Amino acid sequence: TDSSSDMFAEGAREFAESFGYSYLMDLWVLDSSGNVIVSSQGFSVDHSPEMNDFSTAVNAENGTGMWTGRNGNNEKIMAKTFTVMNSDNSVAGAVRLVVSLEELDRQHIIYTILIMLLSIIALLFVAVSGMFFIRSIVRPVARINETAKLIAKGDFNARVESSNNNDEISELCGTISTGNGQNITGQKREQTVY
Repeated sequence: TDSSSDMFAEGAREFAESFGYSYLMDLWVLDSSGNVIVSSQGFSVDHSPEMNDFSTAVNAENGTGMWTGRNGNNEKIMAKTFTVMNSDNSVAGAVRLVVSLEELDRQHIIYTILIMLLSIIALLFVAVSGMFFIRSIVRPVARINETAKLIAKGDFNARVESSNNNDEISELCGTISTGNGQNITGQKREQTVY
């Protein structure tokens, strides 16, 4: 009744004044009809958006309701309402927590851009390392293959250009070139013997 409503309103003011998270979100205390009694920010509450979280909370078994939309300043907000019950199980009022989603959306955009940049850098790294792989392995192997074909056709003067790298490919190039020269000498010796 009136005295319980007055007590609820007085408790609501005390609760809103002692709310310690005002830097993160706004707290509104609603009466049993869903009208705002008090706000933790101390400013008048914008009633322009049609927020259905109170009616959802009243009709929900767990007594909570949520709403996401834009306020009168076109700021994207999210509100969650928790009902407060009387001893006779009727709704005395509700507590609504309102948080701005603008900063969250900004961070989401920044993280999306950051992930896209990291993906582009990763793709560039793969492309550069692929080009290095082609230059350092595939091309020398192709040259070795061409030289081996020439030697197979009888061109024993064919040589493989050895790269300056100190790796297995360079060693193979050197072996083919040196071994090819020994074959030529050995072939000449055989011809002189006969």
